[in-house]
Amino acid sequence: MKRYKHFFIIFSVIIIFLLGVINSGWELSIVAIVIISSGTIPLLSKLKRRDETLPFFEFMSLAYILYFAFPVILTDVRKGGFSWASGEIPETTLLTALFLALLGYIFLCAGFYGIKNRKFLLFIPSLKIGNFSSTETVRIAIFLLLLAIGSDIYSVVFKVPFVLRALFALFSFFPRISVGLLFIEFLKNRLSLTSKLLLFIVFIPYLLLTDISGGSLAPFILDVSLFAFLLWYVKRTIPFHILIIAALFITPFFGKREEYRSYVWYGLYRDATPVKRAHLFFTLVSEGFKEKKLGMFYDGYNFLIRRANHLSELAICIEETPSIIPYWHGRSLKPLLTAIIPRFVMPWKPVDNMGQEYGHRYNFLNPNDYGTSFNLSMLIELYINFGVIGIIIGMSLIGVVYRILYRIMNYEGMSEGVAVIGAIIFVNLMNIESNISLVFGNVVENTIIMYLIFVILKIRK
Repeated sequence: MKRYKHFFIIFSVIIIFLLGVINSGWELSIVAIVIISSGTIPLLSKLKRRDETLPFFEFMSLAYILYFAFPVILTDVRKGGFSWASGEIPETTLLTALFLALLGYIFLCAGFYGIKNRKFLLFIPSLKIGNFSSTETVRIAIFLLLLAIGSDIYSVVFKVPFVLRALFALFSFFPRISVGLLFIEFLKNRLSLTSKLLLFIVFIPYLLLTDISGGSLAPFILDVSLFAFLLWYVKRTIPFHILIIAALFITPFFGKREEYRSYVWYGLYRDATPVKRAHLFFTLVSEGFKEKKLGMFYDGYNFLIRRANHLSELAICIEETPSIIPYWHGRSLKPLLTAIIPRFVMPWKPVDNMGQEYGHRYNFLNPNDYGTSFNLSMLIELYINFGVIGIIIGMSLIGVVYRILYRIMNYEGMSEGVAVIGAIIFVNLMNIESNISLVFGNVVENTIIMYLIFVILKIRK
């Protein structure tokens, strides 16, 4: 059996390499294969060890190779290969981008694994939360979901003051906490039939519908990752078949995403309820299947590979920085200085609008477009701020932060409450295609608030 696994891995590498050669040439494909192989090692190691910790670093590594290596395999990156590329990109620049992506991942791993057994980690406290009984868990889940629904209704009926938006945003965690707690109970076969029906007919649909209705499909992907994390925590298995089904399900929606956004962001459904918005999205996809049939999958797939191609974006930034556009020298990282302070405490706190600034600085956005946010991925952010040295030091520090967070909320023997908090925090940290302050800015605040929620609920018990 082991021999067949090795054969399958080798065969897969050969097929992926040949696809890359066909699309982007052999030189780019060789470096891409090295990145892909390196990025899958943590997952293969995790499957062999089967320890209790959530598979965040493993999933994050897969996201990394999706953004910076798989574009070489799936499209001809030399011809631009992503939505905002206006012309061909020199192969030498793309090779430089690939080597920098590989360098970034190497130092990310060095930071994460290099301090694993360092003694200073022992002085960092881990979250401790006692477990609830099944009955208490169901009551808590219902209570938190009702609070979330109430906040959603209030947000639709009344205009939430700007200084309170961050406070109301916290309610968005409640459905995930509720679903996470109940899902663990379900996996441990401790739910009654009524509670199971509540989970699969009310809680999970509400979570998915509200996340899909916002106009961004990333929350749906994060929800699927949340389920995968918790399934690993309980069963020590990764449901690859479920992940494939989820990917096939969501792909057609990407083909209709821009049309859907025109309705819910600027059109008639701007103030509609999440249910009405989600119904609109499903209607658009359904009509798309009637018109294009299986072509909907192609449209969604084509959009995805262009949308996920941050390699070409990095290459363009390398070509223009610093020869045309000077380094930013840490400008995009300034929001981190005040990120830990809640906005209702500091109403004048600067708004992180880096998606607009970056998009206009590199001409990825139309000069008159002030509504689109162009994602600035962490790797690219480090380069356009400090160059190669920024990638080396920055990615190492990010790896160190990941390890510290493992110590706090992702360790052997953690309780179910800690696992839920960790899963929610880590699925948000998987958003590596966004800038550092946006990804890490609310980690401390959100962790403390979720921990306090559990502590208060425990005291109330």
